[in-house]
Amino acid sequence: MTKQIITHKVPAECRLYGELTLNHALDRLESRDDRVYAYSLFNLYPIHEYFNDDNIDFLRYRLVIGAESIEATNLAIAGGSDAFLFTIAVHDDLKNNPLELAIIDGSEPPLDNMLLPSLFGDPTNTDQICVEIDARKLAASSLYDQLLQVVGEHRVSKQFPRDFNSLTSDAQQQIVEHFSLAKSRTTSITPFFSDGDLIKDVTPNRSNYPVSELRVFKGKATRTYFSEYNGIMYLVNIGYKNSGDQSNDIQTAKASIEKLIKVGK
Repeated sequence: MTKQIITHKVPAECRLYGELTLNHALDRLESRDDRVYAYSLFNLYPIHEYFNDDNIDFLRYRLVIGAESIEATNLAIAGGSDAFLFTIAVHDDLKNNPLELAIIDGSEPPLDNMLLPSLFGDPTNTDQICVEIDARKLAASSLYDQLLQVVGEHRVSKQFPRDFNSLTSDAQQQIVEHFSLAKSRTTSITPFFSDGDLIKDVTPNRSNYPVSELRVFKGKATRTYFSEYNGIMYLVNIGYKNSGDQSNDIQTAKASIEKLIKVGK
């Protein structure tokens, strides 16, 4: 995800309020490092170079601020491309997330109002946008990367990505969803503790570290073996419920977990 902000004109021509331009605002930052970083974010323009603006209906959208209705074509273009808005809230009506664009001309065809995610700087609003950005990044990543993002801090064996990538996409999706479900349990002692149902403790005798399996019953009924130890997830191998080799899978997991943890010490 590009960490830059697209503007409709060069910053020196972007009026924020009265005669105040974006350039003026950036120049007022006290720290030179902050100024350099800020300027690096505002170097994509004009908006039409980066978003598809062929939809003539974009011309019909307006932004209502107080008693004034403002033409919002550029905002509609950004919204049509599923972009975020970076908003300088010079009016209370701009302190909204999402920001609503309206069709008020009464012409045909009728269109729904457009809701755009807007970052305007309030701490709660910033947290909301960060959650949305993380969700979009997760959705755009591979299922393997999604899994690693869900489990948090982790170590993986050499075998684990091979096992995961050998599965069908449906089986991979089931594992990601089951780990997400496990993490969402409100009664969790730790994010991936054993409840005997979704996650089962399968620690063998004389094991120095816990061994757990994430159980998926749909399809080929996979078993994902891992250890949650000292706040780190150790993902080691994937087996199947009806493979006939579950005891071997567990012993393999035990050995791999011990090796990963010892290497990390």
